[in-house]
Amino acid sequence: MDRVVKKLPQELDALKKQRWDSVLVNQFLREVREAKRRGRKERRHREAQAVLAAAAAVAAASSRNPLLRKDGNDEIGSPHQEVLPSHMFTCVCINVLLFPCLCGLCMNN
Repeated sequence: MDRVVKKLPQELDALKKQRWDSVLVNQFLREVREAKRRGRKERRHREAQAVLAAAAAVAAASSRNPLLRKDGNDEIGSPHQEVLPSHMFTCVCINVLLFPCLCGLCMNN
């Protein structure tokens, strides 16, 4: 019994140390998960930006783009000049290279 009483403070200290170690490990693992999550989010953002840039390049080179059409009127301010819907440049259809835009507002249909 005496031996148990003498070891009790040491065992309590060991238990406190074990709890503290567990807190530190959990904090480290949480930071690792957050870093992975942030990395995935940044990667998806970069991929989406690349797709949008490629789509913009394709749209700029497309013969369906009214800005590139020649009506025979090269004058600025011609009454026959086409006005683009503002949605054409704000449509965020990620799969625009694979599938046509289904929004009905832009000219990628």
